[in-house]
Amino acid sequence: VNGRTLPVKLIYSIDCYRNEPVEELNETKRRQFNQLGVENIGDSSLQTDKEVIEYACAVMDSSGINGPPGNSIRVRLNNIKLFKTLCDDSGFDRERRYSMQETLDKFSKARALGQKYNSILPIGDLSPELQKRWQALVEGYNMTLAEVSKIDEELAELAFILGKDKIPVTIDLSVVRGFSYYTGPVFQFDVVKEDGTVIAEVGGGGRYDDLIGQNLRTFGIERQIPATGFAFGTERLVAASRLPKQIYIGWMGV
Repeated sequence: VNGRTLPVKLIYSIDCYRNEPVEELNETKRRQFNQLGVENIGDSSLQTDKEVIEYACAVMDSSGINGPPGNSIRVRLNNIKLFKTLCDDSGFDRERRYSMQETLDKFSKARALGQKYNSILPIGDLSPELQKRWQALVEGYNMTLAEVSKIDEELAELAFILGKDKIPVTIDLSVVRGFSYYTGPVFQFDVVKEDGTVIAEVGGGGRYDDLIGQNLRTFGIERQIPATGFAFGTERLVAASRLPKQIYIGWMGV
């Protein structure tokens, strides 16, 4: 945590395990899986968020996912601050925040896959004004920069600088990721195949400016360290790529 060592950029490959019902597991979602990730620690600028998203797209490009003829990349982008602020304004406790985050996460993935989805949120006990704001998270998809700038300038700026570099960004206000530690921009990477089918959430990530500081406090160190990063589910990445299917552990292809 010495200031002279920051910022630092890390690449890793690690075996992970998920605790989910058997019926939710499939060929590309197994109990044990490999994860390829990148972390940029020590820089709070939007340029850093842009850099990690561009790097992820470069990995997908190098695997043969992007470009005609073939598959294409879609980056679904949001700012988790919108969700967290709305939870605060709605007076949600921790349990209801997690429940709403899970609901939106499932909804977001279903829409990305082109599946039927229920867009009615469990918010009937809230005021009409708050219900309208929650519904805006569901309906906030593929928005223009002008529309986004009225809601969140940080999100609009990140989408703008990514668009300047031809990164295929789609604003999706329902992207909340399934983790509570995110603090800023969050994103999911989808692959749209030639036939129009979608491999959703090949990877994803976001900014987590509080997480490292929380861990340091466990050791009596008071320091706030900004960070952002992403990870691929390696099996999903390989399934969407033109790589030999038996080659994936430790590959980062750039």
